[in-house]
Amino acid sequence: MTIYVITLDTENCIGCGQCELECPDNWKMVDGKAKFEKAEIDDSAYESNKKAADSCPVTVIKIEAKDGAAPSSGDSSDEDAGEGA
Repeated sequence: MTIYVITLDTENCIGCGQCELECPDNWKMVDGKAKFEKAEIDDSAYESNKKAADSCPVTVIKIEAKDGAAPSSGDSSDEDAGEGA
């Protein structure tokens, strides 16, 4: 099982709320900015958090496999998960 680390550039978040719509289990809007509840997620939460990252219009959400491991979903397009936020 792969562990992923989420990072968020809060300063550049525009507070649109798309991340919360895509993944309400981990993303909330607090004081007009996105906040995640868990910085480390496993395979079971990866897809919903990737959708949150991909939906971000200002690409401030990044998800990377911890310790440089490749995502275990089998989809090679997931390797740049945080870049398409």
